[in-house]
Amino acid sequence: MVTPDDILKKAQAKYLSFLSFEFGSREKSFFPLEIRCDKKTDFSSLKELDMMITQLQAASVEKKRYGYTISYVEKNTRLFGRQHFPDMISFDSKENFLKYIGKEEDTKILGEIIDLTIGEFPDLREVLVKYHALVVKYYKDWNAVLKVCRFFRNFPKPDKFVRELQIGVHTKFVEEHKDILRPLLDVVV
Repeated sequence: MVTPDDILKKAQAKYLSFLSFEFGSREKSFFPLEIRCDKKTDFSSLKELDMMITQLQAASVEKKRYGYTISYVEKNTRLFGRQHFPDMISFDSKENFLKYIGKEEDTKILGEIIDLTIGEFPDLREVLVKYHALVVKYYKDWNAVLKVCRFFRNFPKPDKFVRELQIGVHTKFVEEHKDILRPLLDVVV
C-alpha cells in the first residue's frame, strides 16, 4: 500500500508539470491531481491494514485540513473478507497541493519573477519554469540578472572579457550567476 512518504515523492515529481500548467498554457485543468494507490493487499493482520490506513489519513485533508483526499474501494480478501482499501489519492486544489509539498513560497516567488520578466523577455517563460529552483535561489538578485540579459540582448557579441563589459553589475556577478544566466542568455541571445 502507498505510504505518506510515497505520496509526497509522487506529488513532488508532479511539481514541474504543475508549474508548466500554472505559468504556461492552461488548456486543461490540472486539478484534481490523482495518484493511484498500490493494489497490493497482502497484509498479515487487520491491525496492520488499519495502521497503514491510519497513517494515510493522518497526512490527509481529513486530519490536517490540507493535503490529499483518499478514495476507497471495497475488496473481498481471502483472509479478511470484505474490507475498504485506499484506491486513489487526489489533490483537489492548488493550495492543498502546494502546502502539502511545501512549495507555496517558491511558487509565489516564481510567479513574481515571471511577471517581472516576461513583459520584456516573453520568450523566457519556459526557461523560468524549467529552472524554477535557480530562479527562486536568485530571487534577490533578479534585477541584476535582468540587467545582464538586457546588455547581451543589445550587444550579443561584445568581443571583450566579461569583466571588461559595462553591464551595470559588479565584475564577478556574471561568473557567480552563470548557472542561471546561461539558460536565459541562450534564449535571449
